[in-house]
Amino acid sequence: MAFVDGTATAVLHTNQWEAWSAAGQLVGSYSLSGGRALSGHFHFVPGHLRLWRREVVSHDGRHKAVLHTWYRGGERVGVQFGVLAFER
Repeated sequence: MAFVDGTATAVLHTNQWEAWSAAGQLVGSYSLSGGRALSGHFHFVPGHLRLWRREVVSHDGRHKAVLHTWYRGGERVGVQFGVLAFER
């Protein structure tokens, strides 16, 4: 996991439009909008880290933009971003 040692896992429950975790060290949820956009937050409780996650797919499904912003308290501590291109 970025910004802390080790890894964390969580089991996500879903209704196909939303996903959420049970209580634990890694908790959070996300939702899908229009079948192409994903937005959510996850919290790594022991590391006091929060992840804001946003992903959007183009209408034709050939490109995906990804933005993950990490916070500790109210301070942004990192950003990961990229654009993926898919071949048909």
